[in-house]
Amino acid sequence: MKPLRVLCFSDPHGGHQAGLTPPDYWYPIISKPRNSLQRRRNKFAELQRQVWKWYIKTIEELQPIYALFDLGDNVDGRGEKSGCTELITTDQHLQCDIAVRAIEKIKAKRKYFVYGTPYHVSEGYQDWEDLVADGVNADKIGSREFIEVNGTIFDLKHHIGRSSSPYGQGTLNAKEKMWNYIWNHLDLQPFAHVTLRGHIHSYWVDGPHEWKVMTLNALEWSSKFGTRIAQGRVSVGLTHFDVYGPNDYDYKDHQCLLGIMKAKLIKA
Repeated sequence: MKPLRVLCFSDPHGGHQAGLTPPDYWYPIISKPRNSLQRRRNKFAELQRQVWKWYIKTIEELQPIYALFDLGDNVDGRGEKSGCTELITTDQHLQCDIAVRAIEKIKAKRKYFVYGTPYHVSEGYQDWEDLVADGVNADKIGSREFIEVNGTIFDLKHHIGRSSSPYGQGTLNAKEKMWNYIWNHLDLQPFAHVTLRGHIHSYWVDGPHEWKVMTLNALEWSSKFGTRIAQGRVSVGLTHFDVYGPNDYDYKDHQCLLGIMKAKLIKA
């Protein structure tokens, strides 16, 4: 079969200052910052520009793209846990517009979405990601989807647990696959060759030849929760598959590695 390319996209957190941000929503750069707040704002302004430039270059190099798999957290939500201090805008309609402007750059023939974390995308009176999916004419959005491409079956869902130990994530990944084995035995789910998850903002791959479980890169770099509380590696990027036939595919991770993301050493 002619291979079909699938692009996997997760956790852009539109509306967050460190999320994937199109040019119309960039912070302006303050020419002469006078305090720590303005200097920090300039860092996010530069981050927004650099990540967007990398994003556009990467998706252009990956064309033609047959299918887009969007694993959710397309908007950041109300940001109440940080007092809204990390948001470009608190208006969730504008956050949806940020997400749509980013996703529409991906020229895919098919688009499949799953909902993200309720704290980010579903608090209030509606699922905000319905507006994002409608805005890019998605084929389907649901809580969990099984998509077949050239005979290879993908299992899409946003949430997965995260281990605080570097060697523990594989156990949580394998647990996802074991539940699919059980549901498949009951004839209630297809057997998935590739299980895809988002949520933990880190790229991991586990599994033998018969199946793989992959947690995807995010498209948001940092947050107060991530830098002050959470443990573990954060990776920014995209992943693509070239699917040749049933359980026959290649994949590649594309990580955004920018100097601005490195921790600075201070010499006292």
